[in-house]
Amino acid sequence: MKTPKNWSLKSQITWSFMVVVLCVSIILSFIYYRSQRMLFEDNLTYQDKNDVAYLLGIMDKQLRLCEKLSD
Repeated sequence: MKTPKNWSLKSQITWSFMVVVLCVSIILSFIYYRSQRMLFEDNLTYQDKNDVAYLLGIMDKQLRLCEKLSD
């Protein structure tokens, strides 16, 4: 097997290109992962707030009905 010093110019360029492409792909994947994770967390927080507000509205209606019934 040839050592990296004995590689042909074509092999060296090919391997260099592959390493650069791999590094760029990893960086872009990490950036995409972080942005999607932040978006998911924001949507989850928004949905949780809506769910709590909906449940509070139902509870408020039930309490008003109980008040009317007791009157």
